[in-house]
Amino acid sequence: RPFRKAGPRGFVELMARSNFSFLQAASHPEEVVEQAIRLDYEGIGLCDLNGLYGVARGYQTMTSPSAFEVSLEAKKGFSYLLGTELTLTDTTSLVLMPMTKAGYSNLCGLLTQGKRQVAKGFSQIEPEDLKNFQQDLLAFAVPPISEERFLKLSEIFGDRLYIPVWRDLTWDSREYYKQAVQLEYKYHAQLFVTNRPLMHVSDRKPLLDILTCILHHTTIDEAKNI
Repeated sequence: RPFRKAGPRGFVELMARSNFSFLQAASHPEEVVEQAIRLDYEGIGLCDLNGLYGVARGYQTMTSPSAFEVSLEAKKGFSYLLGTELTLTDTTSLVLMPMTKAGYSNLCGLLTQGKRQVAKGFSQIEPEDLKNFQQDLLAFAVPPISEERFLKLSEIFGDRLYIPVWRDLTWDSREYYKQAVQLEYKYHAQLFVTNRPLMHVSDRKPLLDILTCILHHTTIDEAKNI
């Protein structure tokens, strides 16, 4: 999914990925940040998978436009946010975004613990590990999210827990939206909208298709028959 034009009230994309989400996104951090500036977003949150690999390059793009090529300059008040989307051992995903320096320290500690004895680009974090590193971290529970999972995460993060919702061409996104609305109605869950972009422009779709095939050890022709 590529970026979309911001609405008249402005928009902050909180769950963008760069190509540092190995094989699961198709744009450089610099391109992600520049596209957010180009579309007049109020800010961008770069949240790659299981790491903070691309955040420095994204930040440099916002604060120090290149002197050697035409670069966009962020408007006053543009927010650059960082985080990571963790894949937990129970196969669920959770985006964590630090609110303070202490939160950033906790996030780094959690990533360090999760990367012991695992391959690059992966993480091994137990849901229980979150309790020891939750201070000053916002948590975005990536769907699907059951009532049981929501309540467990609420015990850890309290009012810092949010549920992202998005709509794409899959039936899954419709079901996830229904789950989120039900939790909002029953437990006053906090929802926010995201495009969850995997590329900064639609022209990168062919590249993303190839990366996806590599990830799943298949070919373009074989994938068309799935």
